[in-house]
Amino acid sequence: MRRLCGVLLVFVLALCLAACTGGEARPESAQPLPQPEPTVPVLPPQPAPEPEPEPLAPPTLPGRIAIITDNWHDSEEYLSATSLVEEHGAENIVHLIWPGWRESEIITLAEYIAKDSEIRVVIVNHSRSGIHILASTLRELRDDIFIIYAQFAPHPDSDAFDYAGLIITADMQEVWRQTPAQARALGADTLVLFAPDPELLGFREGELEGRLLWRARAEEAGLNFVEALYGDLGDSPGISEFIGYVLPGLVEEHGNDLVFVGLSSERLLWHPLGMGAIYVAPQAHPAPSPYFLAGHFRYLASDWLREVGRAEFIAKENLARIIEETRSVLEEVGLLGRVSTWPVSTRSMFTYAAVEYAIMWMSGELPEEGVGSEALRQIMVDFIARYAAEPEWGVALTPLEYEGTVYPHYLLVFLDFMTY
Repeated sequence: MRRLCGVLLVFVLALCLAACTGGEARPESAQPLPQPEPTVPVLPPQPAPEPEPEPLAPPTLPGRIAIITDNWHDSEEYLSATSLVEEHGAENIVHLIWPGWRESEIITLAEYIAKDSEIRVVIVNHSRSGIHILASTLRELRDDIFIIYAQFAPHPDSDAFDYAGLIITADMQEVWRQTPAQARALGADTLVLFAPDPELLGFREGELEGRLLWRARAEEAGLNFVEALYGDLGDSPGISEFIGYVLPGLVEEHGNDLVFVGLSSERLLWHPLGMGAIYVAPQAHPAPSPYFLAGHFRYLASDWLREVGRAEFIAKENLARIIEETRSVLEEVGLLGRVSTWPVSTRSMFTYAAVEYAIMWMSGELPEEGVGSEALRQIMVDFIARYAAEPEWGVALTPLEYEGTVYPHYLLVFLDFMTY
């Protein structure tokens, strides 16, 4: 009996052991099943993060000046700004690019400027569509920033008008008013106006008034007034063909002491000067400029002027040489004393003058109220004397008058003509 109980106990213990080991016994030689390696995702190469721009050093001027221009790397506005950054240092002058036409981009630019507490003056050269968004956003964020618009300035009815502390633009109306008198001073006895023929194209608003004004100014200057009427000229080759067709007859009838107005400056440059006529440069855009003439006479000039790069051509340090090179070419072709323009380009001078004015403003050297127009005029006179080698040049600043109201902060700039 005792032996039977022992056998039963051994049997029960074996069953318990099998249950505890999960059922069927595994041979000692069996190995664990291989497990798969963990999957590591393969990512494409990631670009290295761009380094954060180093913060600008504190300005050595009383504050920082931001200049906003277009992104055309060969434009006079752009190159004048980069020149001033080199001259004053990036800690003092910040050159920014106009972002485009989207409102969100313009607002982002204004916010970027406002965050730099060292920026005290913003110069926009040239002012353009969307300027009211930039200016109004700046005013909301920072009411201590002085804003200057240069060229293509907004109309007094524009939303952007009142945000500017100073507006400067070329006085082209005065250029046109002075053209007959300047032509007379260059030896002209006849002014020829190219104008649309009302019998072919019908009367257009303001054209008849403009023709009457040209007649009155020409006769006041002692010039014979002649109209050359045209029909629909189409594209620019049509203009060129028209001028080439009518010009010989006009010169044959009236002699070559003529000055031509009413069409693009480029078209009125080549044909008339080729026949020895007189050129006042009244319609160069946005204002008369020595670069306009020098660019068209480069093929006749010295190796330096023919081969010089755009940035060096525009550099204010080379302006006096460019004027002299142009004068030499005009002397060779027998036109010395019969061509005039302004001694500097306002595209470049306005950037320089705005920066110098801004420095004076930040330094407390200008009136607390209003505009220091005499100080600005002297800056421009000094610029012309230094870079065009024309000391004490005549510069007139006239506040804009519109519908009986005078706007002292909106100054129209007129320079005396320079005769080659």
